[in-house]
Amino acid sequence: MINWRGELIRYIDPRKWPIGEKAVYFLVVIGISYGVSMMIADDSYSFNEFHTLWLCLMAMGLWLTEAVPAFAVGLFIIGFQVLTLANKFVNPEPIDALLFTNTLANPIIWLMLGGFFLAGGLRKTGLDQRLLILTLKYFGPKPQKLLFGVMLTTMCLSMLMSNTAATAMMLAMVMPFLKSLGPNSKFRVSFVLGVPAAATLGGMGTIIGSPPNAIAGGVLEKAGQSIDFLQWMYIGVLPAVLLTLATWYFFIKRYPPEIETVYSAPVQAAERTDTRISPVSLWVVRITLLVTVLGWLTASIHKVPVHLIAIIPVVVFPLAGIILAEDFNALSWDTLILVAGGLSLGTSMIDSGLADRLLGYLNLTNIPIFVLALIFGYVAMFFSNIMSNTATAAILIPLAVQLMPEHMNLLATSIALCSSCALLLPVSTPPNAIAYSTGFLNQKDFRGSGLLIGLGGPLIINIWLLMFF
Repeated sequence: MINWRGELIRYIDPRKWPIGEKAVYFLVVIGISYGVSMMIADDSYSFNEFHTLWLCLMAMGLWLTEAVPAFAVGLFIIGFQVLTLANKFVNPEPIDALLFTNTLANPIIWLMLGGFFLAGGLRKTGLDQRLLILTLKYFGPKPQKLLFGVMLTTMCLSMLMSNTAATAMMLAMVMPFLKSLGPNSKFRVSFVLGVPAAATLGGMGTIIGSPPNAIAGGVLEKAGQSIDFLQWMYIGVLPAVLLTLATWYFFIKRYPPEIETVYSAPVQAAERTDTRISPVSLWVVRITLLVTVLGWLTASIHKVPVHLIAIIPVVVFPLAGIILAEDFNALSWDTLILVAGGLSLGTSMIDSGLADRLLGYLNLTNIPIFVLALIFGYVAMFFSNIMSNTATAAILIPLAVQLMPEHMNLLATSIALCSSCALLLPVSTPPNAIAYSTGFLNQKDFRGSGLLIGLGGPLIINIWLLMFF
């Protein structure tokens, strides 16, 4: 007798398909996105508009389903553009391929690369751990103050290094202390939630702190409205600090510590893992960090582009033997590829005319600019909770810039900053995923702070942005 139920599951469940679950999702995304594109597009759509629409839907689907790694979607975007939009054999109005491939050498990519080298130098010399030791010694022994100190340190670190790396480092440093608190410790929950929240929110503070910031900077620079490093800090640091403080206060009220004093366990854990490095290398990193950051902060005075200043650690650290071949290979190249793909997608949406066409469907002419920025901010926050915030920024920022070119700075920065307010789910951000992987949290633990920042963050951000734009 045939087991009809089993046969049906075999054909419905992608895990039962012989080509593999990921391949099924990939093919389904390609097919559905093409079908939706055919339903949306009419005869007035040009070749470039239709294929850019299809590419945009494919990228969204692949990012949502995670059928392929996120950086692979970035490469897929560029490859698709070169083979279709720039191919004179199939496209009657080909677009210059350099518009797509040059995003790999975009100034924003070099700026982020400089940030990665600085983070690598701090890690190799142990300066990041020394900063943690100072934090733990200065803010202890009260548990509320210790949580505040660790979150503040994480926030500051994530402005210059990957928020994922900052989260992993901070949690690793204090893990022995967290394990000593016991399985029912509320303070441990607030600690494990506070680190990824501070890392994600801290990314707002600088243009290299988060990929959406870099995408906003790249789109604005192409439109002739560049924002330098110091200007972005004026915009992003205060919301990062306010939201981090609000999150800390929420944690200490919802998860009050059951202990009155924190002993020296966190400090001892950090000191045991402190990296020993030669004094010369230590001073090279200190001086390079100082020169680079000062160069970024004073770019409006000396007029040297910030991406050229970012080359300083890229050149100095390998020559000084601080960044070795294995360190170079371990840099976050996938993030750079993802950002480059996002910039390429935005380029094709604008140059193909698709952005203008899509915006023509919207009747937003009578909406006040603050309300419009708030709408874009909440949309960015919502989609960043269920898909990559880089992908969200790559799609929304070019649309916003085309919609209101006279307010492009406000809309682009609103989308970028609000994309960092996604804290609702364990999969919303890599820092959240790292915290969840410790085994100390349940999915419901993310809801309180996620709703607090998700609902209040875009409002605070856009009120603050109105003071600048």
